[in-house]
Amino acid sequence: MSYRNLIDSNLKRAFSMIKDLATDVTFIRKQGVDYDFNTAAATPSSTSTFVIKAVILDSKKKSEDHNTMSKEIMFKTKELIDITIYDSIVIGNDTWKIGPIISNSGFIILANIFKEV
Repeated sequence: MSYRNLIDSNLKRAFSMIKDLATDVTFIRKQGVDYDFNTAAATPSSTSTFVIKAVILDSKKKSEDHNTMSKEIMFKTKELIDITIYDSIVIGNDTWKIGPIISNSGFIILANIFKEV
C-alpha cells in the first residue's frame, strides 16, 4: 500500500469519526456565460453545486469597518480537487464567499470564508 492511499484512507476514517463536527457544505460553481451566435446574445449558463463534508474551525469578526465575519474551513482535497472554480459556499442557510487558501497539503485544504453581517 502506498503512503498516498494510506493517508487517504486515514483521512476518510478521521472525517467519519468526527461525526457532527463535520457539516455538509454546498459549493456553488462560478457561473459562466454562453453566447448564442444566432441571436448575438450572451446568457448566463446554469449554476452547479457540489456537497461535501467539511470542518468549520473558527469564527471571528474580521473588521469593524467592513462589518464582515470570517471562518476557516477544512476539507479533503480528494473530494474537491480545484477550489478555484467555486465562487461561494452555503453552510446551513448562510452563503459565504471563498477567500484565500491558507494551506493546501495535497490531502487537506484549509481556506478562509467570509460574509457581510
